[in-house]
Amino acid sequence: MRPVRSALAMTLAAALAAPACAQTTATLTTTGTLSGGYDGIGLFLAPDTSLAGMPFTLSLTLDLTRMSGSRVGGENWVDNGGHGHPMLATGELTIAGRSYSWLIDDGSASAGLSSNRNSAGMSTSGKNMLDSNDIWMSEYIQPDASSPRFVYGTDFAQTIAFDGYTLAPSYSTGLYFETTMPYIPCNQCPGMSGPAVFSTYLEAVNPRAVWTASPVPEPAAYGMLAAGLGVVGLARRRRSVLRAPA
Repeated sequence: MRPVRSALAMTLAAALAAPACAQTTATLTTTGTLSGGYDGIGLFLAPDTSLAGMPFTLSLTLDLTRMSGSRVGGENWVDNGGHGHPMLATGELTIAGRSYSWLIDDGSASAGLSSNRNSAGMSTSGKNMLDSNDIWMSEYIQPDASSPRFVYGTDFAQTIAFDGYTLAPSYSTGLYFETTMPYIPCNQCPGMSGPAVFSTYLEAVNPRAVWTASPVPEPAAYGMLAAGLGVVGLARRRRSVLRAPA
């Protein structure tokens, strides 16, 4: 796995180092300890392993130039209009020293900042081009009234660090991630007419969160990114083995 992660890191670094235009991408990174989760697929640990209590880092990057919305008062929320509209989301989740990456260009995505609610959020869903897994994830940070203020403006091109806060009572978790993939039927699943579907999901309460923004790479840099991700996807497919019948 280490060479694959290194290839992805170098590709992303090269793409972001290329000449860029004035528009921005935004990244929301959350870190901390998982309050719950279940690795049904075995992305990080053995299949069917609990993820509760594990340290994690989850990073989601969205191309804001492919989104539209409203910026009114202390609110700035944008989305791509749902499935079938242009979007680009990349990201990586690391648990127990193992990483899982994704690239989604056909799905839904949204992002926003609110100085009124002192909150930041991102979400995306769609098929991962690297392995065809279906992914749904959301990172939403809204501290309660007793927590410090973090969001003073709604300009996406800024850095905001959420640390030492408590989520508002209406939000039980700061993030949710789920990815599913089919496996061949097992001997313990009599009567199944098709592949079983297993999921890996996780959640966390009060994770540390950082919102950052950077220029969107030029088309040539996106080409470099796509090529590098293709190499990562090929390596990932070569090591992917479906669960054998028991």
